[in-house]
Amino acid sequence: RLVMKIKVLGRSEGEEHRERPSDLAKVQRNPSPVLHPFERPREYTRALNATKLSRTFAKPFVAAMDGHKDGIYVMSKHPRKLNCIASGAADGEFKLWNLSSRVNVGSVERAHRGFIRGLAINADGSILTCGDDKMIKLWTVSSPTWDVTPFADANASSSTSSSPSPSVSLISQFQAPVGALSRSESVFAGGASQSKPAQTWLGKSVFTSLSHQIPYTTACYFATTSAAACVDVWSYDRSEPVSSMKWSAGGGEESLTSCSFNPIERDIVAATSQSDRSILFYDLRSSQPIRKLVLAMNSNVVAWNPMEAFNFTVGNEDHNCYTFDMRKLNIALNVHVDHVGAVLDIDYSPTGREFVSGSYDRTVRIFSVDKGRSREVYHTKRMQRVFSVKYSADSSFVISGSDDANIRLWKSDASQPLNILVPRQIQKREYEQQLVHRYRNLPEIRRIETKRHVPKVIHQTQQLKRVMKNSRRRKLLNVKAHSAPGTVKVEAERRKSIIKEAT
Repeated sequence: RLVMKIKVLGRSEGEEHRERPSDLAKVQRNPSPVLHPFERPREYTRALNATKLSRTFAKPFVAAMDGHKDGIYVMSKHPRKLNCIASGAADGEFKLWNLSSRVNVGSVERAHRGFIRGLAINADGSILTCGDDKMIKLWTVSSPTWDVTPFADANASSSTSSSPSPSVSLISQFQAPVGALSRSESVFAGGASQSKPAQTWLGKSVFTSLSHQIPYTTACYFATTSAAACVDVWSYDRSEPVSSMKWSAGGGEESLTSCSFNPIERDIVAATSQSDRSILFYDLRSSQPIRKLVLAMNSNVVAWNPMEAFNFTVGNEDHNCYTFDMRKLNIALNVHVDHVGAVLDIDYSPTGREFVSGSYDRTVRIFSVDKGRSREVYHTKRMQRVFSVKYSADSSFVISGSDDANIRLWKSDASQPLNILVPRQIQKREYEQQLVHRYRNLPEIRRIETKRHVPKVIHQTQQLKRVMKNSRRRKLLNVKAHSAPGTVKVEAERRKSIIKEAT
């Protein structure tokens, strides 16, 4: 008796047929590289096309929100609402904004005499401000979500230069309700024109910055810097500072310009000094300074990495940003170049992998923490000196405030579409991004991906800086070649700006 063994292919009907007529036909594919000898050339072509299309459809500008009468020097994000920010100007006025509808939902004129130097929003939506009049003020907001429409009259600031579009909303669920409010129905309890601070603190000298401790509740502290060369730590239930911390070693009087609380190690405060070009670190638990780093030029701002507790970045007057590890201050982790003017403000993405910087050269740049060159550069013809920048809480947008009294909203990914994508489009976009990442070092793709057009004056300044840098390097190599071995030391770029470290 003969037994025959027969091999058959078995496939289920669900794998072969579409569930609905509108579904795509399923295609069986063998991923073996032997059967696809032209896979790499085909992928390279796709990566090149994806890079070209990405630059073609790169339109980062979303909207401009006007209404301020003077330059915008400080901004703050709501800690619990993605679409709510506050901005302070040089004329003492601050405004509240809804980014979803891009409207001004409240403002206080003459909140301070002179500049507003510091601005912070706590968890319940109340606003802390400080200014040149030596006062800190707490403003209570009657609508914690700020989800209100703009004032009915035109003078109460119609805040956008272009009409809002439903496809350009930051977070759709926070859209402002329909209907106009009268001026008395402002988000402030006393109305926009009659708003009075709920609480006031009087300082001994002019304040220069303000930072609030995480998680932004009234049980936390907030810190201010001033021309009195000390960091004052304040509490909501006391009229005097809880502690005043000052670096007394050496007898020098430092004028502090900015401060920032560490978002992870909540008791650590960093401050920048203008008189001796230093960065100082304070610990609230010891009520005294712990470390000090002196750089070659002044630092204007310090920003902590929200995901790495000891890493921070400073914006310097030498046009560079320096990233340091607080545990090892004798060398920078990275030097971020490309700006041709002093860096005035820095803010980290919530992911901790990127940060945005605003500069005196009228540009906004986005850097990766592990790269020295900027990934994106944003500019417009009308945008002036950028004094304040913020990353949105979902890391999808960048907000900039400049000296031309405008707040501008940008996409963090210039070619990211703002409309809702179906899963097939999302998968296609992710596939193209992976292809570009795989072939990013090939010359043609690298050239297209990194090329950015900048204003003529910035381009000329970049060329001049390049000539000066090459000249200094050539001179150093000539001196080294004509000197005894070991007498001329070539210092690393990450150490050049560091003068000394003190404890």
